[in-house]
Amino acid sequence: MGARSALLYTCSNCGTPLPLTKPGVVACPRCNADNFVTLPEPQAAPPAAPPAPFVPAPPAPVDWGPPPAPVGPISISTPKKSSAGCVVIALLGLVAAAGGAAYFLIHRGEKAEEIVSWAGGGKLCLADVDGDGNEDLVGQAGFPDMHLVGIEARSGKIVWRQKLETSESPQLYCGGGGILSSGAFDMVSIQGIDPKTGKKKWTVSLSDKLDKIAFGKGCAVLETIDKKRKAIDMSSGAATDCKDASPPSPIYSGPVPVRAGDLEVSLVSKGEGTPKLGVRATKAGKTVWEADLAALGFDGASLVSTEHGIVVGGIDRGSKEMVLTLLDRASGSALKSKREKVHDSSSVTLGGNDRAVFAATFGQIRAYDPKSLDQLWWGGTFWQDH
Repeated sequence: MGARSALLYTCSNCGTPLPLTKPGVVACPRCNADNFVTLPEPQAAPPAAPPAPFVPAPPAPVDWGPPPAPVGPISISTPKKSSAGCVVIALLGLVAAAGGAAYFLIHRGEKAEEIVSWAGGGKLCLADVDGDGNEDLVGQAGFPDMHLVGIEARSGKIVWRQKLETSESPQLYCGGGGILSSGAFDMVSIQGIDPKTGKKKWTVSLSDKLDKIAFGKGCAVLETIDKKRKAIDMSSGAATDCKDASPPSPIYSGPVPVRAGDLEVSLVSKGEGTPKLGVRATKAGKTVWEADLAALGFDGASLVSTEHGIVVGGIDRGSKEMVLTLLDRASGSALKSKREKVHDSSSVTLGGNDRAVFAATFGQIRAYDPKSLDQLWWGGTFWQDH
């Protein structure tokens, strides 16, 4: 595999990107929090083959004349099913030859039908990528040759791929019926992305680096670190009022509260020592219910609200597995739970809607039915297990 490329990690405290080339404790440049990070181990080189034994030269060949004509076609049967592991192993040589890009397969049942590259990092971005009126998933892909990928929510089908004009990993901001993009560090301009094609539609310059953002109907409000605000139309980038947008919130932040009807649901830290995970629902500032998920760590947890309940994702502090829990919206009682082995157990990022819930960890992403938590499809880099 050679030397590792820089990967985009985010601070577990505030979400600021942390570019790395080696593992260790890295201080966040924004909030100064310490982050312990690991990198996937490169594939070990195969052991050198032992020297070939001495073999005496064969005798001179005998001319037996031309071979006989074949008696008929030869039929070679192949298995009807092949495991994802076999497909992944077959890709290793291709990946190494391509310079070690992080390829992954999107799996639907026993089939691995799509191969794309995936950079990871950032927040999940939802937009209607196929024009059916439903939100799907937009991914950042292809390090260092960056491009965007539009993925249909329920099937995992790749709808479009679009190469970016920069090798810098983009930050995506979805809302207001569209997609905005900026560089992870050079955020003095912002681009409007067409959710149906992934192509850039327009670019707007900012007075300073982007700090906060809010969306309204077909519009967005951008606030830079010099406290200046600019309201733009999502379709053209032109100035507008965007009066229905909520107050802008920081682009780098921990899990934000979600709405469940008239309730505001948020993650809370419980207990002494290592923070343990809890979930609290409030109405008009008063607690309606609390759920105790103490087996999960507070750091790196996430949640999303659907019409079927509140889905909470976290890492089990003992087994290091990813755990998804579906909570009843009215009472907070646990309805279902799902466990998955993950390569990197530092954090889980959730996103989704009433059609699908997405759970992203480093190098892997999975889609689940929001009512049953049954897995719809999953994608993983070539060094991952399911």
